Amino acid sequence: MINKYMYMEIIFYTKSQYCRTTTPNLNNERYRPHLVVKGQNEYLGVEFIEGENVVLGESILAVAECIYEGVNYESLQPNVSFVIMEGANKVGEGKIIERLNKL
Repeated sequence: MINKYMYMEIIFYTKSQYCRTTTPNLNNERYRPHLVVKGQNEYLGVEFIEGENVVLGESILAVAECIYEGVNYESLQPNVSFVIMEGANKVGEGKIIERLNKL
């Protein structure tokens, strides 16, 4: 079984058609975007559970949890790059640093 937590480096876009105008709170367990591995098209739902304060356009560290049973999250491995999706909108990107068994 794959570890369900991911330690990652992320950045939210500031200059794109769909960039955010407000910053998400990564610490209240309510921000649930999808991650899409670059070069693939499968949406993988996650919930951010811990992270630095978001500053648009600046790289931060965060922890997200794989939240859906029966979804294959195997593609989200260390050194894999992904985009952060809100619906059909690319709002950021990141890279997996480490998979964690527990916090």
